[in-house]
Amino acid sequence: MSQMVRHLITLARGENTGVNRTKEHLEIENKLKETALHQAICIGNNDTVKLLIQEDSELASFPKDGTSPLYLAILLEEDIIAETLYNASHKKISYSGHHSIYERLFA
Repeated sequence: MSQMVRHLITLARGENTGVNRTKEHLEIENKLKETALHQAICIGNNDTVKLLIQEDSELASFPKDGTSPLYLAILLEEDIIAETLYNASHKKISYSGHHSIYERLFA
């Protein structure tokens, strides 16, 4: 999965067009206000989490009004991912949860 994400990030950078849309694409949310980072956490892929955070360090505190990636990692008992998020954020990270997490778990 990390290789596919790396390829998609390269395409979003627009090296051929000169238009970098990486941040814009990484911050796209689904109806549960989740980003690609949330999805990487759900499947437990720490390499992809690292790759996404390297591209957009603000992604760990995104979305502002939804379930934080750290909260999701802790809820899913992804301890290594939670540590990765915490360390990448320079220890300034949201751990807020949201009711939408229950929609994901019990849908």
